[in-house]
Amino acid sequence: MRRTIGALLALAVCLALGQGTTYSQSAGPPLGTWKFNAAKSKMNLSLPPRNLTRTYEDRGGGVYIYTQQGNGPDGKSVFSMYVARDDGKEYPMFVRGRNEMGTISIKPTDAYTAEQIEKVGTATTTAKRELSRDGKTLTITVYPAASAARMAGTVVKETNLMVFDRQ
Repeated sequence: MRRTIGALLALAVCLALGQGTTYSQSAGPPLGTWKFNAAKSKMNLSLPPRNLTRTYEDRGGGVYIYTQQGNGPDGKSVFSMYVARDDGKEYPMFVRGRNEMGTISIKPTDAYTAEQIEKVGTATTTAKRELSRDGKTLTITVYPAASAARMAGTVVKETNLMVFDRQ
């Protein structure tokens, strides 16, 4: 795992030094630390995690490091990490638990919302990340695998609506 994390951090340095997409802070990731709020969340695809904390850390030039850690519904430790920009391009992502590398792409749709596609193994998952206007709540709507078309406005009941509070 150290080798994987080291590779992701090296990618961050390359992204920060290289030529890239212009970055707008208002359309970027919700920087800071966020804690999962089970009472506000609605989990229809899976059981809720016991606890979960995600962090978005600014590295300059539009590059940020994302980490998520906690305990799944079964109590087992969960961890994921990526170094990316919100520019629609694919970036490497590590998911412990499955001990797999995957990719993630994130594309802002406005100053508060971004769409993301995660590919790990044979599964492709789409999600929408929304920051509340007051900046205190982060909502991640996770759609069933291979349902990108559903993000285009179709109402889908079988989603996970994960709510995180700013810490």
